[in-house]
Amino acid sequence: MNASAEPDSNGAAHHCDCMICRKQHGDFSPRGGPVYEDDLVYACHAHISDDQTDQYLGWLVLETRRHVPDLASLTEAEAQRVGMLAGRLARVLKAELNAMKVYAFVVGEGMAHFHMHLIPRYPGTPHEFWGGHIDEWPGAPRGSKLDIEELCRKLCAQMNIDKN
Repeated sequence: MNASAEPDSNGAAHHCDCMICRKQHGDFSPRGGPVYEDDLVYACHAHISDDQTDQYLGWLVLETRRHVPDLASLTEAEAQRVGMLAGRLARVLKAELNAMKVYAFVVGEGMAHFHMHLIPRYPGTPHEFWGGHIDEWPGAPRGSKLDIEELCRKLCAQMNIDKN
């Protein structure tokens, strides 16, 4: 990763080669837009590229605004916000999707910007797909770009965020 950063219009560092920084800076928008955002964190549905037709429905990504590589690098305020929001998003996912459980993963190997994956486990998911193999289940609910946008509107409504 390039250590240099350009300031954005608010004076915050914008890491040009970091996809998460670029998204939060407005270089592109995630399908459905942010489900939640404030000065410390940003949450949205997992990215669906133009060449994909669908994505595991309900897979959210919770990211810090500040470009930090891992959990140990979070400030106390960031760590508190991540924990509080992860719990809130998990409750909303369970309610909206009738999920049995919501997994939370922080791996940090593919991108040097802290992000947590929140992935619902749907009723009827075979045991062999529980945990880290959840998105490999062939029968998993998957959504098109329009399905993802609709789900994000519903999640925002449950979180009392106006998406208009």
